[in-house]
Amino acid sequence: MRFPRVELSEPKLLDCIEASYGLARRQALQQELAHLRQEPDGPDQIQRLLQPYRNRMFDQTSAPYRALNSAGLC
Repeated sequence: MRFPRVELSEPKLLDCIEASYGLARRQALQQELAHLRQEPDGPDQIQRLLQPYRNRMFDQTSAPYRALNSAGLC
């Protein structure tokens, strides 16, 4: 079962990642995103990097995101 899909902005997605995985994961992703922004195909790489997180956010079987969705945080 999936929640209705709503596309989140990158900052909001990073907020949800931090809430689920912690500040260290968010900071690591932010560093990776900064690096990818310098690459010619950076936008495509960024989408591939973030897509699994977006997919998990709407998967009701994903416990961390399910808790955040039900609390209205993400």
